[in-house]
Amino acid sequence: ASGPAGLGIAIGAATAVLAAQRWRQPPRPQTLARWRLANAAVLVLCMILGALGVPLLAVGLGLVAWLQVHRAWTGSTSQDARVALLLTLLHVLLACILSISFWLALIFALFAGLVPVHLLLAHLEDGTPAGALGRSRRIGGLWLVAPVVLVGSLGLFLTIPRMQAGGVGGTLQDSVVGFSEGMNLGDLGEIKDNPAVFMRVRITDERGELRREPTYFRGSALDHFDGTSWQATLDGRVEAGWWPDSPGPGVEILRQEIVQKTVDGGVLFGVPHVHSVDGVRGRPALDLNGTWRMDSGASTIEYVVRSVVRDRRAPVASTPADRTRAAGMRAEQAVIRSGALTTLPPGLDPRVAELAAEWAAEAGPDAGPLDKAEAIETAMRRELQYTLVPDVEDLRQPLPDFLFRSRRGHCEFFATGLAVMLRAEGIPARVANGFYGGEWNTYGEYLIVRQRDAHAWVEAWIPERGWVQMDATPASDTLAEPSAVWAALDLAGERWERLVLDFDLEDQVGAVMGAFSAFSGGGGGGIGGGAAAAGGGLLGAGALVVGLGLTGRLISLLMGFLAGEKSIRRRRATALRRIHRQARRLVEKRGWQLPHGLPPVKAAEHLVHIAGDQAEPLLVIAWALYRAEYGGQAVAREEARVALKSLKRSLPSRLRPR
Repeated sequence: ASGPAGLGIAIGAATAVLAAQRWRQPPRPQTLARWRLANAAVLVLCMILGALGVPLLAVGLGLVAWLQVHRAWTGSTSQDARVALLLTLLHVLLACILSISFWLALIFALFAGLVPVHLLLAHLEDGTPAGALGRSRRIGGLWLVAPVVLVGSLGLFLTIPRMQAGGVGGTLQDSVVGFSEGMNLGDLGEIKDNPAVFMRVRITDERGELRREPTYFRGSALDHFDGTSWQATLDGRVEAGWWPDSPGPGVEILRQEIVQKTVDGGVLFGVPHVHSVDGVRGRPALDLNGTWRMDSGASTIEYVVRSVVRDRRAPVASTPADRTRAAGMRAEQAVIRSGALTTLPPGLDPRVAELAAEWAAEAGPDAGPLDKAEAIETAMRRELQYTLVPDVEDLRQPLPDFLFRSRRGHCEFFATGLAVMLRAEGIPARVANGFYGGEWNTYGEYLIVRQRDAHAWVEAWIPERGWVQMDATPASDTLAEPSAVWAALDLAGERWERLVLDFDLEDQVGAVMGAFSAFSGGGGGGIGGGAAAAGGGLLGAGALVVGLGLTGRLISLLMGFLAGEKSIRRRRATALRRIHRQARRLVEKRGWQLPHGLPPVKAAEHLVHIAGDQAEPLLVIAWALYRAEYGGQAVAREEARVALKSLKRSLPSRLRPR
């Protein structure tokens, strides 16, 4: 069950609950018997669905929906109404686990406001004469509960750490269509046109200016081709940082702020060639295929990438390398010398190598590796056509079928053809997997990269130039721009994910520390800055405690106002009990012993019997407390205070025998 489906079920069940409360009638015995049979059938059905592998959260969602409808239609008391409403709230909470939709915020806010109001109405119905509730002038104040509950919910959100729901009966997010660490050319199915947003990227250059042209975002690379599929086999770990920090001629450094959905293997993305990755928890790893990875249990990750972008014919800048970087460079050179990236699949159609030689010859007799590679790239764009639905008949030799028969295919066929023909010419090559293009969000000033933007291209190793990016697939040079409405909705969704869904424990701690810093004026630097920061932290903590106390007091006063006269009587009785305790302590301090276990009035009468009329004020206080607690009379507290003062003046100390 998807999140939107879960929300739909929750709304439908809640509607049934409210309808049942409106037209509820006491159930007949025959009706209850039928409901018991239906309950047993639903329970068995849920067990069967769980055994068949249906996600447990989805099964729980349906079971709670059934329970809330059952309680609403069979209940006949306000207690039944309260249980049905609490089940409704539980249903919405389950939907929150299954869905990450921005619209869920509006639905949850509606429930957070309405459910407490209905619960209070059900509570006030207990012991209230028929019709009296509707005539009460204080019922209108019940709607003040909604903002109070929303404020309380915000407080819980800021304090309760996030929990991931993955693994409880299945994954909670769709797989990334078009991106994986393997690529099979024998798949004849139509590539899915999935509009789901995969990541959002904000790109700036060294001057801080925004970049908004179509861009490649590299993820992983595939090095081994068996004739029908590509796989990544060079998974040895190396150290990062092979590129110079200061660009040379034809080289610039781009900074990318990326928020992306996680993929299998923890692959990170960036504009080729990635120089460094910051902002991730732990240290990201880099393998021999140039793939960056990190371990994360979150569904969304946020990080910053710096990439060195250079012209295709610009040489790699030579800078002194430390031992770590030098070791990584030697490892990469060893892979190139091993021939792993020039190996052709066994049984490859010889026409492929012949076609590669024919197209490479267009570069001229004195052409170098880069000239030949560009000639093959240009010829493929000229001779072959792009289509989302490849027309492949020979599944055992899909590449020759693409090059010599159909001559139509998608990016995976173009990348495979270019990489294999480069290898046939002795040029090391591998296929890169990632995304290309995107949509520009004018309001947020970032690129929206969707799953349908998944793309494959080629990286060729050219002496003195390193890895050179090549793409034979015809591509668009313009960015699509969504409408103003969709751009605004996407920006709202992006803020929802970052500020709500991804607000985890670390962010919560940072928010608290930021609040402390705000109270302290931002803290101080240099000598004495530590002491100032500590003092500011204490001031912030104190202000936070005071704020929580005031909030609790306001909620208490509001609830007292909503409860009306009943709450007023309770407060008066509380004050009288306090005065009565003071009076009893006074009596015991002056040596008079009151029998334990007697009610207040009987105990006071016993004291009057042995001490005389001088103990009458205690009896006045006891009767006042009795009438306030059990008679519902609004006895003034001033009367009890006067009696306490009179008791202090008149009651003598009891003389004890020597």
